[in-house]
Amino acid sequence: DYSAVSEKNKPEYRRLIQNQLIPEFGAKTPVANLSWDHKHPDGRTTRQWVVNYLDKTRERAPSSASKQETLLRRIFANAARNNWIKGGQNPLGERVATPGQKKKEREGVESYADMKWKDFPEFFQVFNANDCGGESVTRGALLLLLMTGLRVDAVAGMEWSEVDQEKGVWWVSSSRMKTWTPGEEAHHVHLTNPMQDLLERMAKISGDEKFVFPGRKQAGVPKHLNNTSPNRHLQRLGYQGRFQAHGIRSTVRTLTQEVCGTEDFAAALQGGWKVRDKVAGVYDRYAHLDARQKHLVSWSDALLDAGMDVSLI
Repeated sequence: DYSAVSEKNKPEYRRLIQNQLIPEFGAKTPVANLSWDHKHPDGRTTRQWVVNYLDKTRERAPSSASKQETLLRRIFANAARNNWIKGGQNPLGERVATPGQKKKEREGVESYADMKWKDFPEFFQVFNANDCGGESVTRGALLLLLMTGLRVDAVAGMEWSEVDQEKGVWWVSSSRMKTWTPGEEAHHVHLTNPMQDLLERMAKISGDEKFVFPGRKQAGVPKHLNNTSPNRHLQRLGYQGRFQAHGIRSTVRTLTQEVCGTEDFAAALQGGWKVRDKVAGVYDRYAHLDARQKHLVSWSDALLDAGMDVSLI
């Protein structure tokens, strides 16, 4: 009942809990024994137990396995919320890879194309020229993706109500932060000078609308930019197979260490990764705001040096 599952689907999910999950994991199993690294009598941790179960289920019923994984993740998140297990001990805090994803990992295939730092000056020359005639909304979203290293859906769904101009902060709703539990405290993003310049330009385009990067309205209902638009723009710029919007996140995390000397934990926290540190959750994602601000400022400055020009949006 606590989740966002629709009333139409709740009966099916309740049946999955009653007929599949409870028989597998045991109605009498102490909740504390379902923590990520708890070892069971057969030697497996809960994480291994859950992964093995989902892998077997996926072989015979892929759709059901996906639904059960979602259910388990939410159930364990609720347990953490109630302090029945520790916050970092959700055994499904990381998604279970599908067979196709595992094959890519074995073969060393990267999920998303990214770029090296030496390629950025040329990229910005192409981006700034905009020979393909990309729209300002899409181009602005791409620049914010590059400056923040957040996921596409976090940026595409940005609302003006989330921006605190006086404090220079953007509060990203937890509902758009993948693997976060809806209702958690919003993600803190310090707005650097180039980000604020970008928002000033976007305000002239969408300042009287709900979304910073609006899409086409449907039946009068405001919609945000389609999540696929940034990637399509990169393809039209000639970067298909070389750079993808979904690869920006990992690119920023890697290059800020190489170019700006950022410590990985700061880049990871700011990018929205759930950092797993079993030593009392040392790197809580709501902390280290000074390090995260320094990371964003130095990275924005580096992008400006490489040729980023928000005035061309």
